[in-house]
Amino acid sequence: MNGDRIKDAALEDFLFGVDRIALTPVLDELRELQNGRCFYCAGPLKEPQVDHFIPWARVPLNAIENLVVADKSCNNGKKDHLVAAPHVRSWMARLASHASDLEAIAHKASWDQGSAQVLGVARATYLLLPSSARLWLSAKPSAQEFVAADPCDLKLALAGWGPAELHSKTTHARTLRTAHH
Repeated sequence: MNGDRIKDAALEDFLFGVDRIALTPVLDELRELQNGRCFYCAGPLKEPQVDHFIPWARVPLNAIENLVVADKSCNNGKKDHLVAAPHVRSWMARLASHASDLEAIAHKASWDQGSAQVLGVARATYLLLPSSARLWLSAKPSAQEFVAADPCDLKLALAGWGPAELHSKTTHARTLRTAHH
């Protein structure tokens, strides 16, 4: 019976949308994780903002794994665009190397997690793109830079960590943290 209510709520969210929530509760921790650098340009964060790596306009997914910190100029340039393969590779590397850190940030802020879900959405989104799709690369002072999607490069970028590996890594980190407390 409760399972039906949960399915009904998920269907309602899908059909009618969900409200955006403030992302500031995770800003400081994510900024520290990124060493005070913009996720997209690697420059120092002057006006940091939390960004949905997979744009909220495409998928309303607030899981910690989908959030990065970007400088305001990069975030405003990216808007609701999908990003080019170099950013996807960086994001995948971040998921792999900082899974336990992201889990700790989410736990501390009582934030949603969903590495398997976020990775599944990323793969479903990027791996279906035609080579004619334009992906955001950077915010230049004069204009935004977009590049053509390279399906082979995106496939390689999204290979590697699967949901099982991410779950295993975060479970292992949780076990280690518990053992130390």
